Amino acid sequence: MSISGRTLKNFVLTLITELIGFISNFIIIYILSHLYSRAEFSSYSFSFTFISFFMIMANFGLGSIIIQYIAAKKDQDNEGVQKLITEGFKLILLFSSIASLILFIISIFINNIYDIPDLGIALSFASIYLFFSNLILHFENVFLGTWLYKYYALSKTMFNLLKLVIVLLNFTISLSIPTILALFSLVSAIHFLIFFIIVIKLKFIKKIFTFDFKFSKMLLKVAFFMFLPGIFLYIINNFNQFILAYVITPSEFAVYSITLTIIQIISLPILIFSNLVFPYVSYYMPRKEESGKNVHTIFNLTFYYGLLIMIPVTIFFFTFSDQIVISIFGEAYYNASLYIKVFIFYLNFKMIDILGGHFLWAANKPKLVVKLYGITALFTIILSIILIPLFFTYGAIFAIMIPHIAYIIITLIKVKKMNNIQFYTHTRLSLFKILFSSILSGLSSWFLMVYFNLHNYSLYNLVILTVIYFGITVLFLFLTKAIQLNQIKEYIKIVRESLKMSNKEPDMLY
Repeated sequence: MSISGRTLKNFVLTLITELIGFISNFIIIYILSHLYSRAEFSSYSFSFTFISFFMIMANFGLGSIIIQYIAAKKDQDNEGVQKLITEGFKLILLFSSIASLILFIISIFINNIYDIPDLGIALSFASIYLFFSNLILHFENVFLGTWLYKYYALSKTMFNLLKLVIVLLNFTISLSIPTILALFSLVSAIHFLIFFIIVIKLKFIKKIFTFDFKFSKMLLKVAFFMFLPGIFLYIINNFNQFILAYVITPSEFAVYSITLTIIQIISLPILIFSNLVFPYVSYYMPRKEESGKNVHTIFNLTFYYGLLIMIPVTIFFFTFSDQIVISIFGEAYYNASLYIKVFIFYLNFKMIDILGGHFLWAANKPKLVVKLYGITALFTIILSIILIPLFFTYGAIFAIMIPHIAYIIITLIKVKKMNNIQFYTHTRLSLFKILFSSILSGLSSWFLMVYFNLHNYSLYNLVILTVIYFGITVLFLFLTKAIQLNQIKEYIKIVRESLKMSNKEPDMLY
């Protein structure tokens, strides 16, 4: 198979794997939100807020370094790759042990702080889940770096489906939230043992009982720079939950968790689009002097296609948020629809963030990006402390939106100035047409919903409304010439080139 064909195959396999994980996690949340009270469900969602935080701390940026180094050196320095994997495993093992111990200690007294049912017991099991999950993540990063995508896909898919099976047991056996997390921990331990044996058989790890302090110190020094943006992004997106869970009731926190779940669904196009565009950006930005025209084209096309995807999606969720929330999660979570209406347009800025963050990273300005992330994270903390006690859930939403939107605008301005980029006239006009078409589609769909009495809350009506809205949107986009067939062909060409460029050897940080 050719390199470009192999790259495409790996991308598709990774995309399918991520979609399976995304769908299985959504089904888990859907089932738990219906089987348990809002207060009980908040114990599950808040436990994973802690897990995700300590996963970042325990990983310490090593995952990114391992993928990057192995991908660059896997065919040139087998001994160096093996040493990196081995020493990285030892460091991950050490950090995972420390993080799990800290989380277990927190679980002992956490119920003195938060009034969430069974949170302490849930976190005690979550600490075990954290330990093994982080070790599994290390192996998955190794599989990505060595292009063993079949093992990566097998690991991710097996883990996600086993968790789904555990949750489905609720239909035959009544399980508490702590029991579910205990079973998750058991599954993660078995999963780790299976893939530890696979990694040993692949001869990725050797000399496991020795420790190279000099190499580990160098590795940590480099990884720390990758750790910073990760922890800053966590603070920007999730820090407010620790304050919010203290201020509001467990039931209200469960509603906020459902809001975040729906926002993650809407953000899926951003994730996919980002992964498609980044290799293209990374290839041309360092060569902008000889490819200046390409940089201008990429900037405008990224802006155009990104918002072509997100504007219709956000208008749809804004118009029908109550139908979406009640049809899927029930009337108990109705307030999530109100929070979504506030949160939704922020996602258009997150799509534009591809132009800021990606372009600055690709332009070899990582220190600037980390600095801006740090400032954004600091203002997120300050606004969370000020706004959440005053405005509760709305305060948490604005504490995320205001600093991050400011960061996105600043990075966008910097990228434009650094590269002297101008918006093409047809880009501005097309964006207006996309916005006009989406709003018109939203209004048309809403009137059709009222006329045909489709405003009863059911999944059947929701599917009909979805088909109607996006059908009308596509029709208006072609009628207004906001999108044309030649533009679609151009985008397909960009995606193909980007997939080929993703095989280029990455620039190392050291």
